[in-house]
Amino acid sequence: MDVNTFISQSQQQLTSRKVREAIDFALDAAREANFAQFKILCLHTVVEACYYFAGDGEATRVWCEALLNWMDRNTNVITDVPSLREVMEDMYIKQCEILADTALSYEEYFTSMERIKSIRPHTELQSRQVDLINSMQNEGQPWSANMLLLAVRYSGANDIMGQSNTMYGPAAALYGLMLQNRRKLRLSRTDLKMSLTNYSTSIGNLVAEADSYYENTRERLNPNDYLFMLDKAISVINESKRDILEPNAGEEEIAYLTEQREALINALPFVNALTSPPDAMAITEHPELLDEIMVTNLAPIKSANKLRLGGRFLSLWRRF
Repeated sequence: MDVNTFISQSQQQLTSRKVREAIDFALDAAREANFAQFKILCLHTVVEACYYFAGDGEATRVWCEALLNWMDRNTNVITDVPSLREVMEDMYIKQCEILADTALSYEEYFTSMERIKSIRPHTELQSRQVDLINSMQNEGQPWSANMLLLAVRYSGANDIMGQSNTMYGPAAALYGLMLQNRRKLRLSRTDLKMSLTNYSTSIGNLVAEADSYYENTRERLNPNDYLFMLDKAISVINESKRDILEPNAGEEEIAYLTEQREALINALPFVNALTSPPDAMAITEHPELLDEIMVTNLAPIKSANKLRLGGRFLSLWRRF
C-alpha cells in the first residue's frame, strides 16, 4: 500500500465513524509499511483514532509514549528525508500535545512541553498554556483540577468547545483516565461521581453521533466499531464505582451504556457482532508491539523517490 492510498482510506473510515476498522487498518498498514516515516504516519493515526474517536485515554497514552520514545531513540526518522522533515516534526509535536493533554501530573505535562520545545520554540498559545499550568502549580492546586477543567471544556459543558465528535473523544479519554487513576489523583468523592457520570455520557455521545451519522446517510453501522468502547467504559465504571461508597453508585450510567450496547447489537443483523476487546486496545498488555512493528519490512528509501513522495505526502497530511 502507498501513502496516498492509506491516507485516503483511513480518512474515509474515520469520516464514516468506522472506529475499530480504522484502528485495525492503521495497525495492519504499519506492519506492512516499508519505511519508518510511513510507519510513524500509520501509528500516529492510531493515536488520533484512540483519542478523538474512541475516547480511550489509556490506549492513547501508551501509544503516544511508546511512539515518542521510539522517535527519541531514532532521531534520524525526522531528519533523514528533507522533504518529510516538516510533517514528521508536526506529528511529533502533535503527539506531545496529546500526551500533555492526557498527563497525570504536572511533571508529565512539563516533560511533554519540553519535548515540543526541543523541536521548535513554543507558539504563543503553548506559552500561555505553560504559564497557566505553572500558575496552577504555584497556587498548590492538584493536577486533577486541570484535568477536570480540560475535560469540561472538551465535553462542551460551558458551550466553548464540544458539539462535535472530535471533542467528545478527548472528554471521554480524560474522564476515563481520572477514574482509572482516581487514587493516584486523589479525587474527591464529588469529582469521582462527576467523572463517572460524564465519562458514560461522553462515550454515549460518541456512539449516538455515529448512529445519527448512519441514519442520515442511510448506511449501516457495524456494531463492532463501537462495542469495544462500550465494553471498556462499563468495565471502568464497574471498577471505580466502589470508591464512591454509595448505594447504587454507577448503576444508572452502566444501565445507559448497556442499553446502548444492546441497541447496537439488536438494530442491525451483522454477523459475529459480539466480539472480544480488539487487539488494537491491547497494546497496554503488549508493549513490545511497537518495536516489533517498527523493525518489520524496513527498507531504505531510494533518493529518486524522496521528493516525489515528499511533496504529495505533505499536502495530503495537512488535510488529515
